[in-house]
Amino acid sequence: EYATAIDYLNKSYDSHHTIDIKELCKYPLAPLLRCMGKAHLQMKSWDKSISKYERAVQLGAENSGDTSTCILNKRSGECLMELGRARLEQYLSKPLNNRDEEILQKALSESTEAKGILFKKGNLTDDRSLFLDLAQEHFLLNNIEEAHKMLEEYLDFLIVTAPTQCHGCHQIWHKDETDWQFCGDCAVISVCRHAHHKLTWKRGRISHKSICSLLNGWRRMKKDKVTMEECESLMDNFLFKVLR
Repeated sequence: EYATAIDYLNKSYDSHHTIDIKELCKYPLAPLLRCMGKAHLQMKSWDKSISKYERAVQLGAENSGDTSTCILNKRSGECLMELGRARLEQYLSKPLNNRDEEILQKALSESTEAKGILFKKGNLTDDRSLFLDLAQEHFLLNNIEEAHKMLEEYLDFLIVTAPTQCHGCHQIWHKDETDWQFCGDCAVISVCRHAHHKLTWKRGRISHKSICSLLNGWRRMKKDKVTMEECESLMDNFLFKVLR
C-alpha cells in the first residue's frame, strides 16, 4: 500500500517539474513532499523520508502567498515535528554501538523548534505526540528531568483524549455507541471494537502494550493512589523499553 502511494506521489512530484518554474506556486508542493516523507517513514526509508521533509520545510519557509500566518505556522511546525521524528527513528534503527549522536541532536533541535511554533503562542494543534518524541530524545541524551516533564505532558493528553477516541481507527466516541470498550488494564485506552484492541496491542515501536502499565500508573497517581516517585520509575522503565 505504501509502495503504491510512493509511486503515485513520485509521479505527482515529477509532474510539477514539467511546469515552467515562474508559473509554479511553491507552497502546494510542500504538502505533497510531506506526504512522501510520511510514506517513506512508514517504509523505514529514513534518508528519503528526511530529504522530503527537509525540502518541505524549506518550501514552507519560502512561501509568500496569501495563506494565513496561522496556517503556515501550523504546517511548518507539524512538518518539523515529523522531520524530527524521522531522524529519531533513523537514530534508533542503528545498532547500539553504531548510533550517531549528531542525528539525535538534530532530532531534538527540530522537535524543540516545532514545539516553539505549535505551542508557544497558543496551541496550533491538538496533537501532543510531539511531547512523546521530546521525552525520548531527552532521555537518550540523559536529560532525565526534562524527559519526565515532556512525558507528563503527553500522558495528561492521553488521559483526556484517549477515552473518547478509538485507539485503532481514531473514530470519536458518541453516546449512542454501544460496542465501545476500554482496556481492562489501564482503563484509559478505548476502542470502538475488540478487533481494534488486538490490532494496536503490539503495533509499532510504541504499542499499547508498551505504554499500558504507565498509563494505569499515571491515572492512579492522578487519584492519589500511587506516588509520583512510583510513576517516575514507570516512566523510566517505559522509555528504556521502547528505546533499547
